[in-house]
Amino acid sequence: MSGIRIGSLGVKPSRAVALAVWSAVLVLMVLALASCAKPPEAEMTAADLDLSRAKDAEAPIYAPEEYRAAADSLAAARNEVDRQKAKFALFRSYGAAKQKAIAAGEAAKRAAESAVANKEQMRKDAEKTLAEVQQAIAGVREKLDSPMGKKLARAKEQRQAIEQIRAELDAREAALQDIQQAQAQEKYIDALRMAGEALGQVKKLDEEILTAIAKLTGGS
Repeated sequence: MSGIRIGSLGVKPSRAVALAVWSAVLVLMVLALASCAKPPEAEMTAADLDLSRAKDAEAPIYAPEEYRAAADSLAAARNEVDRQKAKFALFRSYGAAKQKAIAAGEAAKRAAESAVANKEQMRKDAEKTLAEVQQAIAGVREKLDSPMGKKLARAKEQRQAIEQIRAELDAREAALQDIQQAQAQEKYIDALRMAGEALGQVKKLDEEILTAIAKLTGGS
């Protein structure tokens, strides 16, 4: 039996060759696409490093929202990688994961920058508030040591109240050491909070003295 010729099947030799070439090209393209669909490991590693640097810059403390957004973006990139890995190799695409990883890295860098700036501003605010507390304490002591303050201390009805004010003022002044210690340890959020509370308390003592003086002088 003679061999079957391509021409006998109604397919011209040139067309058959072309079909074979295109089939080979298509297979190669598919294989190339499959090999190119790889997770964005470099971008993921870079984003993870940026997030670590943001954490070292105390972004979770001084830029919590921005740090959380960066962490969420990186988590989304990882989830996208896992989602693509669950697909058949030919259908995987890591473009979205790559973009999410890049965005996470950029967000982490911004969080680090904001943390540094916010921490410095917090330091300045804490120092300013501490100075205001010290000034307020000095103002209350000045009123207590004034002729009217001494008169209040001798007054039977006001003596106990004035003694209590002095005791509370001494306590507020002693507490300044805690604020200064927090500043020395760069715990500026705590320092600012304590300084703000102390300032409010000292102002309240000042108002009590003014009220006592007004009563003593016949004011309302």
